[in-house]
Amino acid sequence: IRVGAALGLLAAGAIAAPLWQQRELARREAACVAAGESIAEVWGEAPRGRLRAALATAGRAGEETFEKVVPWIDRWVGRWSEARVSACRAAEVERTAPPEQAALERACMAERREELVALLEVLGEDPKSAAQRAVTAAASLTPVEACADMAALARRPAPPYDPAQLVRLGALRRDLLRIWGLGMAGRYADGLTRAKELRARAAAIGDAPLSAEAELQVGVMMGKLQQYDGAVQALERAFVAAGELGLDDLAATAANDLLFLVGHGQKRHEAATGWARAA
Repeated sequence: IRVGAALGLLAAGAIAAPLWQQRELARREAACVAAGESIAEVWGEAPRGRLRAALATAGRAGEETFEKVVPWIDRWVGRWSEARVSACRAAEVERTAPPEQAALERACMAERREELVALLEVLGEDPKSAAQRAVTAAASLTPVEACADMAALARRPAPPYDPAQLVRLGALRRDLLRIWGLGMAGRYADGLTRAKELRARAAAIGDAPLSAEAELQVGVMMGKLQQYDGAVQALERAFVAAGELGLDDLAATAANDLLFLVGHGQKRHEAATGWARAA
């Protein structure tokens, strides 16, 4: 009887284990779906309504801009949601993505989300300017597909181990995304002021990669304001720093901007040829 009872318990356990596993997989799947849907906090009914109301203050032009910009943001948000769910499933459900890869993808997706947050904030602050540039800005959001480029993500600087430092860096990176948004909205003077402030703050905490990115934005904003000499100097500093840090994408961006500013802005065509090779 005891042997029979033991065998019965073993059989029950064999059945219960798969059921428990199924429930756990279902829980993980639901969590992944929720992660994909979380973008609605940034671009859902309420944020969409706020942008509509803000742009409406610019008159008919603002209303027309809203109708044009919504499809661009909707498509980007749809791709973000799909990519977030896919990455989560690979890491948490299928277990095909190594933990290191999953962490890089999550960080990248979070940064892309913050990019949209920054853009929407800037567009809502200056509706008249936004009415002229919102569609271009929305079309220029970084493609979420970049978060699946493991080779590029692996080249990104590792985050600091100090939790307090990590929080400070996160706040500074949000400032960097806001500066990008200011530039896309055509608010170059505001962007330049913020970029210079960020450059100083990044240098103060000794974050060389962020300093290089801030330097790049200083150069971009000065170029937009036709302050060509200062722009070229800032971009050259960004290019050198990026090269020393192994930030190839940042170096390429700086070289491309220098190619245009040196050739078109300063009319130094021979010098621009050198930047063409670097780009």
